[in-house]
Amino acid sequence: MLLTDLQMPRLDGQGLIRVLRAEHPMLPVIVMTGAPDPSSFADLRGAAAGTIIMVKPVGPQPVLTALRNLLGVR
Repeated sequence: MLLTDLQMPRLDGQGLIRVLRAEHPMLPVIVMTGAPDPSSFADLRGAAAGTIIMVKPVGPQPVLTALRNLLGVR
């Protein structure tokens, strides 16, 4: 599972997701971003199932819920 931001130095979140999913196509991803861009959301959601996008600020409970959902834990 990958928990990442979109805006990072050197390799942005979308690039990181592409690199990791090239080797692990079903990798579950949670993206947390403070700069939402609806067009990038469409690209991320269309890339693979198992992608959750959260807009910061986000508290711990929504993150834990997202982790449980992706892992299939109730």
